[in-house]
Amino acid sequence: MEFQKLFLATLLLLTFTIDAQNLHDDSNAAFPSNLLIEDTNATNGWTSPGSSIINSISSTPQNGLYAVQLISTSATDIDRVAEYTFDAVVSETYNISIWVREGDANNSGTDRPEFSNWADLTGFTSTKVTSGTTWTEYTFSVTANSTTPIIRIYAHTLSGTIGDSVEIDNVLITDLTSDTTSPSIISDLSAASVAETTLTLNWTAATDNVAVTDYGVFKDGSLESLTANANTYEVTGLTPGNSYNFTVYSIDAANNLSLISNTLNETTIDVTAPTAISDLSSASVTETTLTLNWTVATDNVAVTDYEVFQDAVSIGLTGGPNTLDVTGLTLGNTYAFTVFAKDAAGNTSLISNTLNETTIDVTAPTSPENLYSSNVTAFTVELNWSISQSLDVTGYRIYQVGVGLVDTVGNQTSYLYEELEELTFYSFYIAAIDGANNESAASNTVGFTTPEENGAVFYNNLNSNLISVDWTTKDLFALGNVGIGTSPDPNYKLAVDGNIVAEEVRVALKANWPDYVFKKDYKLPTLIEVEKFIKQNGHLKNIPSAGETEKNGISIGDMNSKLLRKVEELTLYIIDQEKKINKLSNDNRELKLLKDRILEIEKEISKIK
Repeated sequence: MEFQKLFLATLLLLTFTIDAQNLHDDSNAAFPSNLLIEDTNATNGWTSPGSSIINSISSTPQNGLYAVQLISTSATDIDRVAEYTFDAVVSETYNISIWVREGDANNSGTDRPEFSNWADLTGFTSTKVTSGTTWTEYTFSVTANSTTPIIRIYAHTLSGTIGDSVEIDNVLITDLTSDTTSPSIISDLSAASVAETTLTLNWTAATDNVAVTDYGVFKDGSLESLTANANTYEVTGLTPGNSYNFTVYSIDAANNLSLISNTLNETTIDVTAPTAISDLSSASVTETTLTLNWTVATDNVAVTDYEVFQDAVSIGLTGGPNTLDVTGLTLGNTYAFTVFAKDAAGNTSLISNTLNETTIDVTAPTSPENLYSSNVTAFTVELNWSISQSLDVTGYRIYQVGVGLVDTVGNQTSYLYEELEELTFYSFYIAAIDGANNESAASNTVGFTTPEENGAVFYNNLNSNLISVDWTTKDLFALGNVGIGTSPDPNYKLAVDGNIVAEEVRVALKANWPDYVFKKDYKLPTLIEVEKFIKQNGHLKNIPSAGETEKNGISIGDMNSKLLRKVEELTLYIIDQEKKINKLSNDNRELKLLKDRILEIEKEISKIK
């Protein structure tokens, strides 16, 4: 690691020794990129006296991220040239290094890019770019004749075409008499005011043979900032609880760079506690166990664990998951649970909601045994069984096969069922229940057929037409559908092919009787709406049509309800018409009085005349 630091420092020093007093000092795409100052997406300093296009490009630069591109707009000098002016000292000698390449395939033969017409610089010779599209370094040693000499590069010679281009990058203009002494190394880099997202770096000012002009601050090997010669810097935007490596370099006016400083390892603090849990709940509660669950808490960095308390005593950490299985509880006891969220810095959330939970009995009793029937009559049966061996049994549930639960009884061993029918097969089973409503598995099933009631005769297909059976003294009961003069219709209990006569027929409707017509919120259709429906359908709305009646028949009760609805609607129409007639009558009466009054006035006027 120390060797790597020394190698990096040596590399930086060599870089800045080469770049010392680079008079190509505008921040642009052709600036030599190094570890402290990157080239930029700009063409500052490079200009054209004519209409040449000068822009910044990012495709395969020679150095850094960008390069400068010059595009010719005509064959004249001013429309195919880019020039750069630098600050010089008269009679000083300068080394100029420029990397160039052709930017397109339009250049051919002698129509190549060219360094030409440099101003106020002796020792310069026009030089053609002959390396094609390969980046090539061209160097010149020249002496300044003024304080503002100009270097120029052309996209092509005079016979070139519009669109010819040349690319320029990594321009160095150095004075041979420049300062090459690096500032002193910083060895006491330290931190103060370390917070969650910020800290302040401090160091003793470096020394130099001329003057230290700046400091470069690096965070984890990447440039954080230049301090403008301040030997302190506040670092922001950090992450709480993270560790960072910081180093500093001192820089002088000639861009000489010191060796790397001591490396400062610093960790930001975390004082923000996670959010409190508010939905602690339980699941899978048994006699001795339960599972606690809650929504994941949030934190400015990360929640790392949860601590669970039972009756204010810690029962452990979850290791990260937001759930915990609690064991070793006692049946019927009530426990109070709370949870705290923790982060890596040891910050603990506020207490969660308190969950009070009571363990419950979830174990079913043993099944009752030896179920049997006794004292079977046409309508009753006595069921008997052996008592369940479980001590917490509180009763039994009686089930009829094909029907379901028919009754629940206390802790007893027999049951009298009194809703049977004669000559019918029945089967029953039972189950035990405890105080927690746990139900055992079913007992054995017992089946039997009820005997015939003494003196009773059942109507069936064998005796229905026997004259020996006196049906006039017996009630007739049919469990299925009945047909008279026709086969039974599965949609109706009674189907009759012929007329029915009776002194009275009573229809018991379950549907809503149409008195709702007289409620305030009933929407009575207008007579215009009624007329429109009749014209379109040929019958009243909500009344079956002749075709429907012929196909499906009518229900007496339903039809009476529909007709009553129309009668009640008609009553409302009559009431409304009566109100309108009365109003018209009153209006006519007032008009007659007004007419008589006018006649009297006319008579008086005639007398006056």
